[in-house]
Amino acid sequence: MKQRIAYIVPGNVKPAGGEERACNPCPEYAEFMQRNDATLLDFQRIESTLSPLTRTIARRNPLHLGLPMSVLSQSRDFDVFLTSGEDVGLPLAILMRTRNIAKPLYMITHGSYFGSSKFTRLLSLVRRMKNVHYLCLSRSLQQTLIHEFGIPATHAHDTGYGVDIEFFHPQEVSLTGNRPIVASAGAANRDYKSLVRATTGLEADIKIAADSNWFPQSVDIAEDALPDNIEARSYGNYAGLRQLYAQASFVVVPLYPAKYACGYAVIAEAMAMGKAVIATRTEAPSDFIEEGTTGFYVPSGDTEALKDRICFLLNNPQIARKMGNQARRRFEQKYSLPAYCDKIEQVMGLKQTD
Repeated sequence: MKQRIAYIVPGNVKPAGGEERACNPCPEYAEFMQRNDATLLDFQRIESTLSPLTRTIARRNPLHLGLPMSVLSQSRDFDVFLTSGEDVGLPLAILMRTRNIAKPLYMITHGSYFGSSKFTRLLSLVRRMKNVHYLCLSRSLQQTLIHEFGIPATHAHDTGYGVDIEFFHPQEVSLTGNRPIVASAGAANRDYKSLVRATTGLEADIKIAADSNWFPQSVDIAEDALPDNIEARSYGNYAGLRQLYAQASFVVVPLYPAKYACGYAVIAEAMAMGKAVIATRTEAPSDFIEEGTTGFYVPSGDTEALKDRICFLLNNPQIARKMGNQARRRFEQKYSLPAYCDKIEQVMGLKQTD
């Protein structure tokens, strides 16, 4: 019998078809749902079922307790649950334990709360639940769950990450200036101060898309007066961001130290566009960059190392192009949305392992 799957996403999810699809990449939940005929449960689709108390909790509680509470009330309608992150997955697991519900729960794991003592306490309540599985965005996150948080290796899975390589694809663009463009993007945990120090005065235009699709926060250079060769502004939407990637000779993702997944989306999008990437190596690096083949990692806060790698690619544009071509091939082979969904489906038992 085909499993009835609930895909749980906090927030109000926009439709993925039509004009919306033309201007935005396909999200992983849309790809997964189409392949598996899953039911999307988000605040917009489920709010009408909530009691006034639960609705208040859903809107105000940072752990999204209201959505798991409502999902639990409809648990008879589903055989298995998949959540977009720990923010909703962990509360749902705890509620399932209190109700003795042992249906499979799979939560995509970003590590966003790895540094939180509250997360450690909450995780201790569900650590040994045999029905709960963690789908980690990288091997580093998987190993942290196993070795630091005591999650059984059989329940912590390295399912990786996927990006819409049809939306993010190499493009030829005409540049108006004579200088190369180095791009950077994102807001979460970005160390743009180091990027500014590393690139001030270089014969290149540094363009920073200083906004985020996931975290409504400002960046660390928001109030700074920037050098003439550096620009930081919003690029408005994914189409604008894609155009910036296309113009760039390569992309830099400077990060502050972190134990969670950060910078993954920008690294993935840029590499899918056929760009070499220089990124800070955090405690939870992605698996995307092959050192010296598709890009470089640099130590956190090491401005000289960052400048050295940037200057190397600026002075060797043919190497930057070769790295970008190899990056694109890597994403076509390993990190497309279908490849990502394949891995999730194998863990969930929806697809046989090759």
